[in-house]
Amino acid sequence: MRIGLVGIPGSGKTALAESLKNALENVDQKELLPVKIVDDYVIDLQKEVDLALGYMGTYIGNSHIALRRESLERVAEKDHKTVISCGTLFETSAYMAQYMQVEYELITSEDRAALHDFTLEVEAITRWLACLYVDVVKYDHIFYLPPINEINDFRASELEKNLQAAFNGFKLYPITNLFVEGDSMLEITENRLKIVLEEVLNADNSEG
Repeated sequence: MRIGLVGIPGSGKTALAESLKNALENVDQKELLPVKIVDDYVIDLQKEVDLALGYMGTYIGNSHIALRRESLERVAEKDHKTVISCGTLFETSAYMAQYMQVEYELITSEDRAALHDFTLEVEAITRWLACLYVDVVKYDHIFYLPPINEINDFRASELEKNLQAAFNGFKLYPITNLFVEGDSMLEITENRLKIVLEEVLNADNSEG
């Protein structure tokens, strides 16, 4: 089983992934064990390559991230029955959209050549992402984690907006919204975990 957790940085993906792993290891569901979390690959990648990643990432850097995540998921599936990925191609698309917006704003209306090249680049990136969505997004469950606190960072706000656009652009993937109430990260994570466990375990029982 492959589970994808989607959300901007700070939305609680890692906390939920760790809680879900612990919960699955404590239920009588041997067909779901062992569990592997795919996380921190961006940090590891930053140590290896001299590329801008995250908010400053170009399409090249974001491509590295997408392919690294997909590679780790494949490796994890060899020895684990459940793989939980913190981050998916939806975030990659959102970061790429942010990159393209910045690039577009740097082009003056008089620079027709630059605008033409930019248009071709956008078309190429969009086609590449569409191919990846078909070939890479193979999750049994996708859970969206809304921002926990009010977004004060403009970059994070733009990323969240682009993330919603990615959801609308690829509606063929059912996504469960984990909007829950809570007074702390711990309480929010616990409430999210209840929803995730119910969906995952019910789906597994129905298949069995």
